[in-house]
Amino acid sequence: MQTSTFVDGLGRRSRTLEPTGEEVETLRLCRELSESAATEAALIECAGRLAAFSHPSFAQVRKVERLGGPLGGLAVISTAVPGVRLSEVLRHAQRKWVTPDLDAAACLLDQITGALADFHRHSVDFAHGALGPERIVVRPDGRVVIVEHALAPAIERLQLGRTPLWTQFRVAVPAVAGTARFDQLTDVVQLGVLALALALGRPIRRDEYPHRLQDLIAEASTPDPLGERPTLSRSLRTWILRTLQLETRSSFRTAADAETALDAVLAEEPRPKPGFAAVARYLAACAPGPDAEQPAPSIVAVPAAGDVVPATATEAECAVGTITATDRFATVRVFRPATPVPEPLSADSPAPVETVELSSASRGHQVVRVMTDAALASLRYARAFDRTFSRSALRVTMVSIGLVALYGVTYLGARGYLGLPGLISGRGTLVVESRPAGADLYVDGFPSGQTPATLELPAGEHTLALRTGTGTTLVPVMVVAGARRVEQITVRQRRRAPRSVAPPRPVVILPGGTTPLPAERLQQ
Repeated sequence: MQTSTFVDGLGRRSRTLEPTGEEVETLRLCRELSESAATEAALIECAGRLAAFSHPSFAQVRKVERLGGPLGGLAVISTAVPGVRLSEVLRHAQRKWVTPDLDAAACLLDQITGALADFHRHSVDFAHGALGPERIVVRPDGRVVIVEHALAPAIERLQLGRTPLWTQFRVAVPAVAGTARFDQLTDVVQLGVLALALALGRPIRRDEYPHRLQDLIAEASTPDPLGERPTLSRSLRTWILRTLQLETRSSFRTAADAETALDAVLAEEPRPKPGFAAVARYLAACAPGPDAEQPAPSIVAVPAAGDVVPATATEAECAVGTITATDRFATVRVFRPATPVPEPLSADSPAPVETVELSSASRGHQVVRVMTDAALASLRYARAFDRTFSRSALRVTMVSIGLVALYGVTYLGARGYLGLPGLISGRGTLVVESRPAGADLYVDGFPSGQTPATLELPAGEHTLALRTGTGTTLVPVMVVAGARRVEQITVRQRRRAPRSVAPPRPVVILPGGTTPLPAERLQQ
């Protein structure tokens, strides 16, 4: 019997029982990896080298084979590990509004860093290449097991850049010019992204890496107004910066260096080193229970319109009668019950919700429509309470609702008409070429390789900085969603000022070959 367990950009996992009774997990790779001619040979060679590596924190790779049947494809078969993927834990934590647990995060991070350091020490050629929450299994006892560590050579054969690797496979790589290399430095960067997700208590979204890393670190280090979310200590924040290669002078090159520094950071903490009990407690808080299908309570109260679901929930996970918001710019749907609801006659009767299907192209109208429904619902409640409140109180309520609706319509309409950054969505392609080529490229202060470079950037204004040994050139650009723009930039170079040379003095040659005399002597 085959059961599906997990699906992401790399492929679909399923668990089966071998004739010996052992349970194995089969990763059926995606089409891009399966159709590549060099992928199978690279996987077989890597699996052969990993056969000599045995570690309790790594799932054993059994074999690589071509699957039969109508689906076919290339598959990597490994030992099945009981537990839940760390990405699922973070997703449920975000859905249930679970406060990040830094003790559990420190215990998980300590285990992952130590296991990765042992992996790097075994051979300088060993690199996971796809380390992330999707490739880490947390056992019920709180211990972690790293899986799918034989995929680096196969992904490297695709010759992809930094942006498609993250958007398609959720694989983070350092900022390099051209295609990415899957070495131990790449594992260190992926370890930093993983640590940042654990500190935030949620997955890193597609639009947040790599251009918003500094904002995410500030979010994890700044206390919230309510004081409920724990914040990173200064030493742990510096450790994450060093793994992400944002501290260029002291960045880690291998996981062994990161392990040594992390031990020193955890030793400086005032509380004792966390154990597996903290992880088990965090798993229990994040585990999907009977209320997993119900949306979390919204922080913005909208009368008669339901609750707002966190950004990671899908539409299939939302109950009828809610507003689904999978992203800040996502489609908003307000569902009506199956049977018509008459107008309420008392305060205890629910207000009807009108069915609205809205696209992201009219975000301002979405919010205006929701505010209008809320205003109408409030008016119906006001009629129901007419016997209790005086006419003057009802008049004040109606005027207040009208002012709020007018302010919302005017504000959102102005933002939509002027095209302010808050309403700009989507991504565009920017091609940067320079004369001379090979200049260091920075986008909004973040390194983005060398020119020429092709970047996928969020729509809006960005600042390019091209740096050479002779100077830096700053160029503002506007990226339009769904459009491709080519920028050809001439880098300014410093030139030496020419040395001033005095003009030659006129002379006169005397007849007979005598010595020439200056013209001013002859005038005397």
